[in-house]
Amino acid sequence: MSDSEVQENITSSANNKPTTSLNIQSDSQRKKKKASKRQKTSKGGLNVSKSGTQLKLSTESGTLYVGKSASKRKVPDERSKSSSGEDSTEDEFLNCSDSEQSELSNMDTASANTDMDVNQSVMFKTIIAALQSDAMKQFMDTYIKDSNKKLVAKVTKLETKLDNMGKELKDVKEKLNVQEQSNKNKTLWISGLEEADEDVENTLNAVKNLCKDSLGIVIPNEGIYSTYRIGKKQAGATKARNIVVNFHDHKVKMDVYNARTKLRKIPDKKNLYINEDLTKMNIELLKETKKRVNRDISQTTWTSDGFVYLRLEEKGTPVKIENMTRLDFYLKPKPKPSED
Repeated sequence: MSDSEVQENITSSANNKPTTSLNIQSDSQRKKKKASKRQKTSKGGLNVSKSGTQLKLSTESGTLYVGKSASKRKVPDERSKSSSGEDSTEDEFLNCSDSEQSELSNMDTASANTDMDVNQSVMFKTIIAALQSDAMKQFMDTYIKDSNKKLVAKVTKLETKLDNMGKELKDVKEKLNVQEQSNKNKTLWISGLEEADEDVENTLNAVKNLCKDSLGIVIPNEGIYSTYRIGKKQAGATKARNIVVNFHDHKVKMDVYNARTKLRKIPDKKNLYINEDLTKMNIELLKETKKRVNRDISQTTWTSDGFVYLRLEEKGTPVKIENMTRLDFYLKPKPKPSED
């Protein structure tokens, strides 16, 4: 073989030999590119780094690792020192093979967990100290005062709304009461009229005879719509059941009602009463008015067409009492007697 052929073979072999340094350089570039994708932020002395599924929180007091596995740390190693004697950098750590990195990470897992516990303790102490500081107390006092002001404003608004709703509801009830009372304007109740011994009593004739004999009013047959007693007859009962009288004509009803005072002058009719058919609200209003009147100074109360009237003095002008508010204006509740 000639010298030119030998030189050519040596050159060819050199060209075909794998270049390890180039492959290592490619691996380093790949890992540098991966490391460059990490997201880093800094706020108020807190550094946050994110790589893959791990989060690294760093402060002057320490570092906290958050993630599914322990974070890879830079490990100083005599083997990785440069020829100048300096510690290896993160680039040199990334230039290690995957197997070397895995081995270093496994060796450092226990130490990383210990660091995490220490860092958490330091951070918790820092948080507790911040919560106990005067600035935090001042902040909380201001926050509580502002919250109380807002709460008081909301409560006041709700109370005002409830008061308005209460007034509206009261007005509606009074209007309904007036409507209900107007449907009772042709009805009277007679109390104390003796019952007949027969099983079927003719209450219509009993009412007509009472009006004719005691009140001096003759009621035509068409003047009364219906009459009946309230409740079932009880054997041996001494008190007569009330009679409800429904009139066709409102004027006839009022003539009978206005003549009821004549019964006080008839000895055997003193326990007989003729009253208007009142709503529940008007019954309560009449009872309360009777409690408050002072008969010693000739104050009196009664009803007419379902409305309560009050006379404050013997020859005074009657006033109409539509509700409790009106009654409070004219007559205050009597003070309760002391228990002593």
